[in-house]
Amino acid sequence: MIAFFVLAAATTCRALRPPTAATTPVRSAAGIRLAGSQRQRDLRTVTTDDSNDSVPTPAHGRSLAQLPNVVVSPAAGFPQESEAAKEPPRPLGEAVRQSLETGPLEALAADAQFAGRTISKMAIASADEVAQGHFLGAFAAATSALSTELEGEDKGKGASFGISMVFVLTSACWIAELVLAKFWNGENQDDVREASESRLFLHALSFARYLMAWHVVLNHFAYGGYTAEQTSMVGEPWAVFCRWGVLAAPWFYMVSGFTNSYSKLVGSQPNVEEDFIHAMIKRGLSWYPFYLIALIWCAIRVATSEAEDWAHFMAHTFTIHGLVWDKESFPFLTGDVWLSWLIAYMLTWAPFHSAMADGTEQAKDSFIWTVFYMSFVIAIPSAILEWIWFAGFPLYSMVQLWPSFAFGQALAFWFVKNCMEQRELQVGPSGVAVMTQPVWVRKKVNEIPVLVRFGATISITIFGLMFFTFSPHDIVPLFGKPVLPLIQKGFQLPFQGLMVVGFAAEVDPLAKLFARRPFRFAEKLTLMTFLFQVPIYNTINDWMGWSSGMTWTFVACLVSFTVAAHFLVERPYRQWRGDRERGENWKESLAALHK
Repeated sequence: MIAFFVLAAATTCRALRPPTAATTPVRSAAGIRLAGSQRQRDLRTVTTDDSNDSVPTPAHGRSLAQLPNVVVSPAAGFPQESEAAKEPPRPLGEAVRQSLETGPLEALAADAQFAGRTISKMAIASADEVAQGHFLGAFAAATSALSTELEGEDKGKGASFGISMVFVLTSACWIAELVLAKFWNGENQDDVREASESRLFLHALSFARYLMAWHVVLNHFAYGGYTAEQTSMVGEPWAVFCRWGVLAAPWFYMVSGFTNSYSKLVGSQPNVEEDFIHAMIKRGLSWYPFYLIALIWCAIRVATSEAEDWAHFMAHTFTIHGLVWDKESFPFLTGDVWLSWLIAYMLTWAPFHSAMADGTEQAKDSFIWTVFYMSFVIAIPSAILEWIWFAGFPLYSMVQLWPSFAFGQALAFWFVKNCMEQRELQVGPSGVAVMTQPVWVRKKVNEIPVLVRFGATISITIFGLMFFTFSPHDIVPLFGKPVLPLIQKGFQLPFQGLMVVGFAAEVDPLAKLFARRPFRFAEKLTLMTFLFQVPIYNTINDWMGWSSGMTWTFVACLVSFTVAAHFLVERPYRQWRGDRERGENWKESLAALHK
């Protein structure tokens, strides 16, 4: 999976070369910074080729990709509609039908051979650089080899290569975990075993969060960014893969609902009710100070003297902007609408958790499965209403994604009941063991549902095939509307839920691999990666005079900054609050047992 995301980043970084004047017009840092009110108003709108109407910049209250495909105009210096966007949209699943016409077995064999040859050349090129001590050069060599192989290939071949990579990389992860489990019996393996049995923390799910954060970064900045609505006919296969980063929003909401309810259920006070406002503030303070820093950073960069801009800034500060406005505004921190909605969802967490925790076991099961069914079925009327009336309406968009959060809460109750059990933990010297209070642990493997045991592999395979088969902007037959509202706001929930419980159980070989060191420590960088992607991206482009595009410079700076920010800022803050160290288990429960 790491290689999968590295390949996506590599194909977007263009062999470590930043955008040049030959490919994209360059805007200077001075041209980006705003000196007055008129320039601030210019930044809020872009001009299209078709008309003089103003089109909003990436909008709050919408999905991450709902604006026309744009390019930078040398004359105006602002994005304009590209010719590719004028091509007719591609019907959903056309790539699949075309591949079947050529013979599925022959096409599959050719795709597998092409994928194997490409991966082999990338590995050889990287190994040569590493042997000479050029570790950064290894990435450049792999990128160059990949670009050479894909050069001149049609979009169908690129999509087939991506689909083949899904199977190749998942198989490689399985093999790697089986080999490590057999031959690596040192301290790290003991840590993995402890992480699988002690359910106080979910290491595999933490690394999945980090990968999902990078999918968001790819969606924001790769192949024209999330304003480029590439269909599977117009966009390159890797561009379509990047656009599927729009599914990160409901996935993160689901994980938030799951982990908060899970921690409550297996904690020391599962039956103590929390005030809904206190619960929201307590959990929101874990990330709000860093969000505020990112917001101020963006405000300093494009500061103006207009009162309207600072009114928008205050709305962002109080996390209410995404509830009122659907257009992105000063200070242009892309993606902060997700946090505005998360605050609203957290207000519902405590009452919803209490409702599911009350009653008989039969009543709880009925409530949980009602949530599962309704969260899925409601996607159909929700999408139809968006297509017809409510597109871009912020409050409606927020309500559309709330089922993902509720689904995660219900999933935590289901997971604890079906995949975990309480056991009496013995603590003390050998022969003088003392019986202590019950502790939640994972059930025996054969008692866990089969789908959960292989949930991580199944879900990743399904999403991988989907990401290279069609685009979120392809057209739904009969309706003539984009498929995104259906896939993002309900239909994806069963598969995302399967992914969450699959990683949480840590029985699937893929989940076991993600739970190992050093992958588990990636959780330390997830929050900072998401919050500071836009400030770092803008700062790098200002300093270098670049206009847009993913570059290795940006990737390296973002990784370096997130590492430094975690250890210098986030870690001391969490210690001051008494929060768990990211990437580590809670120690207080066992410590309390020794007292």
